Amino acid sequence: YKKIADRCLDSHDCVAGLLLSTFLNTVSSELINIDKLRDSLTPDALFASLQKVISSFVIGCRVDEYVSLENADPFVEYAKKPYNVKGLYTDIESGLKLCAEIAVKMEAVCQMTELREVPVEKPKPGSTPPPTPVPIKPIGRKRWEGIEI
Repeated sequence: YKKIADRCLDSHDCVAGLLLSTFLNTVSSELINIDKLRDSLTPDALFASLQKVISSFVIGCRVDEYVSLENADPFVEYAKKPYNVKGLYTDIESGLKLCAEIAVKMEAVCQMTELREVPVEKPKPGSTPPPTPVPIKPIGRKRWEGIEI
């Protein structure tokens, strides 16, 4: 999970913003949970965590207009897989393999960048353009000049 989360956080200007936000939220949450439960993590909890991450990936791919998940069946089937005590370790192993595939796919997604142009409105004939705001110079320390969120 850590490799996937780090790659998503390091991506800049990625066009698949919906996938990144949906998926990164789940991966980060599960990474924190696994870290806190490290000494008491049960196979059941690990299986549930894998299902959450894979399900989030599938949902993110479906809602993002820039991404189309090829061969989605194994991912969807795993997300819907019922709990089976007898096959739990096999299910965990197949979930880890799917997460390895997700890591490769997310690497490709994070490289899908596109410079977005801000549309410029043309003024209507006969109208005066809006006044240009005068920038306020900060006093003292250099202030952040970007967008504040």
